[in-house]
Amino acid sequence: SHAARYTAFHIPLVTPEHIGKAFKDHLHVIRTKAISHPKATPENITKALSDENPRVRQVAIEHPKATAEHITKGLSDTHPGVRYSAINHANVTPDHIGKALDDEDDDIRDSAARHPKATAEHLSKALNDPDKYVRLSAINNRNANANHISKALNDKSVDIRSIAVFHPNATPDHISKALNDPERQVRKAAVENSNANADNISKA
Repeated sequence: SHAARYTAFHIPLVTPEHIGKAFKDHLHVIRTKAISHPKATPENITKALSDENPRVRQVAIEHPKATAEHITKGLSDTHPGVRYSAINHANVTPDHIGKALDDEDDDIRDSAARHPKATAEHLSKALNDPDKYVRLSAINNRNANANHISKALNDKSVDIRSIAVFHPNATPDHISKALNDPERQVRKAAVENSNANADNISKA
């Protein structure tokens, strides 16, 4: 029965060969259970990433053993859920982040912009994104530098300007500029930054 086939993957004696055999099962829940097994190999993951069912492919790309090559394939998947899981994998590289920043899906670009491995170049690109939340994630990234903050202080979004001036890498010059902002929210964030100096405080 399908229940017995499903339960079989709870048994410690499962081998990569059993997992490979499960990909011939007509039920996608069995194939999904198989590829989630800790003993699944990179070869099993490669096979699963070509499965007709997007849930199987998504679970495959979430496996800890998924390699950089798997993630590259996952980022080209037709299903956004697979691409989302790919860009959030621990083995993501800077090249993957660059690819994800060109994705048509806002959530995937957002994940790329917030990634701790995002480079200065990635963040500069993300700060030009048409979606406000992608830009917000970029300037909220700990890797944002002084140039990124300067750029974000000219953003049309009040929220982005506020986050920019409150960033730990914001300088007294950034804070001084933000204290001229027409929006109170931005000026308040500026003076609350611990990097504010005596001149900033006096201006405030």
